[in-house]
Amino acid sequence: MYIYNLTAQVIPELEQQWLEWVHKIHIPEMLGHAALKKVQLLRIQAVQDSAQTYALQYHSPEKASYETFWKSHEAILMESFQKHFGAGVLTFATHLELIANQQ
Repeated sequence: MYIYNLTAQVIPELEQQWLEWVHKIHIPEMLGHAALKKVQLLRIQAVQDSAQTYALQYHSPEKASYETFWKSHEAILMESFQKHFGAGVLTFATHLELIANQQ
């Protein structure tokens, strides 16, 4: 499994609007792409003075489709966040590979 982890720090004034956009528009749009099998939204538990931090994780089971998808969509994704929320949402991305999953 390959995971694109997008960390987003959201200012309080935009948090509810951002969450609504992520739930109603962004996640459904992303799940429309065949390369993505699951999208998770997580709240990062940390002591925050102002902005709340979230992680969006986009899961893809195959390396080739993962790499092809993100080469063509990563800039588009970042531009979308910038277009909708400007400097009110700061983001950075991490590419992950699942090595083990024990339950």
